[in-house]
This record gives sequence, C-alpha cells and structure tokens, in this order.
Amino acid sequence: MRGLWLHLLRGGGRSARLEVGLPLVAGGVIALVLLLLVGLQQGLDRRADRTAWRTPEAATNDPTVIQAGFTDYIGETPIAVVELAALTRSPPDVPGMGRFPAPGEVWASPALAELIADLPADQLADRFPDSIAAELTEATLESPGELVAVIGRRPSDPSMDERPSHQWNAASSVTPTEIDGWSTTPDLYQTTYRDMALLAVVLTALPLVGLGGLASRLMAGRRQRRLATLRLLGASTSQVVRLTIAELATFAGIGAVCGAVLHRALVPMVSRVSIKGGSGFPLMSGQTPGSPSPP
Repeated sequence: MRGLWLHLLRGGGRSARLEVGLPLVAGGVIALVLLLLVGLQQGLDRRADRTAWRTPEAATNDPTVIQAGFTDYIGETPIAVVELAALTRSPPDVPGMGRFPAPGEVWASPALAELIADLPADQLADRFPDSIAAELTEATLESPGELVAVIGRRPSDPSMDERPSHQWNAASSVTPTEIDGWSTTPDLYQTTYRDMALLAVVLTALPLVGLGGLASRLMAGRRQRRLATLRLLGASTSQVVRLTIAELATFAGIGAVCGAVLHRALVPMVSRVSIKGGSGFPLMSGQTPGSPSPP
C-alpha cells in the first residue's frame, strides 16, 4: 500500500510537487525562525548573566567588598567603569577574572586596552591610576567591543564615597555599596532586552504553527482525491490515516531539518547584528569563557 501511495504521489505532476513543497517550506520556515528567536533569547540571557555581577546588592551579612560603578564616555562611546575595594584580607574572586584586583590595579576589556594604546595619554590613559595590568575575558563582557574597566581601590579612597568629577565625565553612577557577594540579578536594561526576546518567541510561535496548518489545508483537496483512490483500491481507514500522518510528518520533518541547517549557516552573520550597543560572542551559541590574559 505504501508503494501505491508513492506511485500516486509521483504521478501527480505539478500539483503533487506543490503538495510536497508546501509542507517542506512551512517546516523549514518554522524551524528557522523559531531557532533564531530562541537562540537570540538564550544569547541575551547569557549576556545578562555575564554582567549581573556589575550591579551591586547591599550586604545582608558581613560586607567583604565596596563596589561602585559609573559610565564615562570617550566621544559618544560609553565606558563602563567598576571600582572595587576589599574590606577583608581575602575578598571573593571577581566573576570571570579569577582574582580580586589589587589597589590601583586596572583591568580593561580588549577593546578598551586597544583604544588606550591608540589614543594620546591625555585623552584616555591618564584617567586611570595605572597602566593596564590584565585584560578582561568574555566572561565579564556583554559584547566583544564593549569598553569596560575594573579598578582596584582602597576603602579609604575618595572614589569609594564620592564621584571625583574633576577626573571623570561620568554620565551616570552607582553609589558605592558594601556587598557580601556578587549579584546574580542583571540590571534593568539587560532584563528588558532578554524579556522582549522571550516575548517575541511566544508571539511568533502561534502564527508559525498557523502557517503549518495553512500549508496543509491548501493541498487538502488534492490529498483527499489521492486518499479516496487508495480507499477504492482496498485501503482501510486506519491505513489511510497512517499514510496521511506519515506524509505530513515526513515532509514537514525534512523541511525542519533544512531549516535547522540553514539556521546554523546563518548564525555567524546574525550574531554580528548589534543589540544594545554590541554583538554577541556570538549570541546564538554558547562559548566557554577564557581565562584572564595579560595585555
């Protein structure tokens, strides 16, 4: 019976090819769009997790660190600055850095380190208390091109209780906060982008499912005639139902596999799209953070 079904399908001419093509295309489009959106949401979620430690949460136990932060600018490009002062002899290691910065020590993102090396000292390097001691890895950054500096301070330094406006052109700041551990709660901007991506997945899923149903209904008449032929030739109702389900599942499944393959091919290009000022590492695939490296 399966051989007869395939014979009828092959003999259907142009309409049979269209009947095969519609579920293939629908399955491919559904898989491609959903995979891209889910990958985007997961990528933004990982980005939010990587940078959550920068938002201090007030200590509920004995504080171990004073954390402050602010945003400076070089031209129109923001520089995220995090200042840390240890309150104990053994402060907790900074996430992604492997240790706690010593007083006066400066860690910079690769993009910021490169910019400091390229610009005259009085334009950027002089803003920092010392030369770059080490480069931050992707485990501490939201995008490869992000400009970030982590500066070690002493608790008695003025920056731990006020903003030194004569040195920095800070557009926004985080009040120095005593903490007993690193925050795992992303800031509002990160969670907003992540939640918007999740909402896009939910709102897109239903129309895409409807697309699959529409593709099936468009060729329902042609399929019914072919199945009626099978019934006249002695096929039972259960056989006809199984063949119908197998036909739709097979073509939609092949289309979904093609969509998944296309998704993998498009990931490198899509990951370069700028979101919240930067691209991902890429956004669509997880990577294991590297270890801190000297500049």
